[in-house]
This record gives sequence, C-alpha cells and structure tokens, in this order.
Amino acid sequence: YEESLFLRAEALARGWATSNDQPATLYNDAIRASMARYGVPLGNYLTQPTVEYEKQPNKIRAIITQKYLSMFGTNGVEAWTEFRRTGFPELTL
Repeated sequence: YEESLFLRAEALARGWATSNDQPATLYNDAIRASMARYGVPLGNYLTQPTVEYEKQPNKIRAIITQKYLSMFGTNGVEAWTEFRRTGFPELTL
C-alpha cells in the first residue's frame, strides 16, 4: 500500500499526473502506512527537518528516500532498483 502512495506522490511531484490529491498528503500517508506495517511508533517523525515534505528543497529526493527506507527491510531488490533509477538516497558505497 505504501509503495503505491509513494508512486502517486512522485508522479504528482514530477508533473506526470494530475489529481485532487497533494504530493505532501500522499507522502505523509505513505510514511504512516510504512511505520504501521513495521509496528514503529510514528511520534514526531513527520516533523523532523530531514523528513517534513514542505521543508525539502528536492521533493523527489525526499519521496524516494522515504520509499527506499520503507522497502529496505522487506523488499531490498526493489529498494536497490529505486536507488539505481533515481540515485536516491544518496548513499556512500
């Protein structure tokens, strides 16, 4: 579920799609869904300076980085594919 939300947020942020939804809403909902899946308390995660969507200068980087984190533990191949496709997150290899 969260992957589809991240995909929709990216499509809107890139201007590839139109919708009544906002990328920030989809991004935040995707993070909430990911945290719920793993049983991680959300706390103030969404308001962290490196996470809060509206404060990110590069919205695509923010979306893909959170998408990568959401898939890393359960779908490493897809997470790696996202990294290769976009270059995000910026990893030190």
